[in-house]
Amino acid sequence: MSEKTAKPLLLGMNNPLSDDPEYDLYPYPEGSSGWRLWKMLPGDPPRAEYLRRFDRRNLLRAREWSAGAARAAAAALLLELRGRTVIVLGSQVRAALDLPRVEPLTWHACEAHGFDWLAVPHPSGKNLWYNNLANRSQVGAFLWSLACRGAAQ
Repeated sequence: MSEKTAKPLLLGMNNPLSDDPEYDLYPYPEGSSGWRLWKMLPGDPPRAEYLRRFDRRNLLRAREWSAGAARAAAAALLLELRGRTVIVLGSQVRAALDLPRVEPLTWHACEAHGFDWLAVPHPSGKNLWYNNLANRSQVGAFLWSLACRGAAQ
């Protein structure tokens, strides 16, 4: 993986509660995807620290998910990802970006668009992969190490 200078980008689907980009993967309300990611981080960091250390973005501003709209949004976003470290949250986001299926928590380079990416299962309450404490702990530790490395640069 090449050296990056920006904060890691958490890239999710959409926010069913708000189309305001400030609330993309926000660590509130309890049970939301942003809240789940924040709660996975080791050491119980304050919400403000989660917000400070990660860039957060959803593919769609719409409150409803649409695979077609996501593919169009992803195509427009690809130029902005150049030089970034992107945490791709879930298979639907990965598919919208036209990235290959990969094992969770493995690094890949998108050479065509110049960014490195990590596949992470979507942190929704519906994803049973996170019922395993070891999986939650591994994702949290991995994300936090990325965030702390980015802050040290």
